[in-house]
Amino acid sequence: MNNTFEYLIRNSGFQLFEEILFLEAHCQDSLTIQKLAESYTVRPFLPADISRVAVLCEETFPPLWRLSRENIR
Repeated sequence: MNNTFEYLIRNSGFQLFEEILFLEAHCQDSLTIQKLAESYTVRPFLPADISRVAVLCEETFPPLWRLSRENIR
């Protein structure tokens, strides 16, 4: 945010609640991309995965950003 906007929202009663970080990689090197691809297996999401993903969400995100088991399903 630029300083003017930040000043306006802070003086209007808004408070910083959460900072979100986005990471993005740009790989031009095909060998790097190939190594990354070989490191992971992509498969369909199965009902048996719901509990593991829910635990991961609970351990990783603050309450506002967590998905419930129902939302994951």
